[in-house]
Amino acid sequence: MKYLKSSLLLFLLLFGLGIGSIKAQTHDRLLGTWEIHSKSGGIGGKSNHYPKGNGNYLIYEKSGDYKNLFGGKISSKGKFTIVSKKSRLTHRIENFIQYHPGKDLIEYYQLKADTLFLHSDIPDGFSYSYIRIK
Repeated sequence: MKYLKSSLLLFLLLFGLGIGSIKAQTHDRLLGTWEIHSKSGGIGGKSNHYPKGNGNYLIYEKSGDYKNLFGGKISSKGKFTIVSKKSRLTHRIENFIQYHPGKDLIEYYQLKADTLFLHSDIPDGFSYSYIRIK
């Protein structure tokens, strides 16, 4: 029984460390400047595509700060953190960006090469794609 408890404790410790390192790697890949490429969703399912050099950026900094720029002007800024939780839409554990930690302003994200996909975790929500520029 002692062996079983020790093995279980070791497994949980190693599993927890592994999850933490995955979050850290994902967080590092998220850092930088991203330019919006497209937006889609909402009740009407409308899609917008944005040209290169449109001046609409998301900037994630190592300090945990973010800035959202539209037309080159800051539209929002603050702190962000990464949390993993079950998505209401995908029913899987997803990585979420939580803006202004402690508030319910979150969206789950996916990183594929130099493209960042952000998704609202609500029906008829919006999805965005951003291209890394820095």
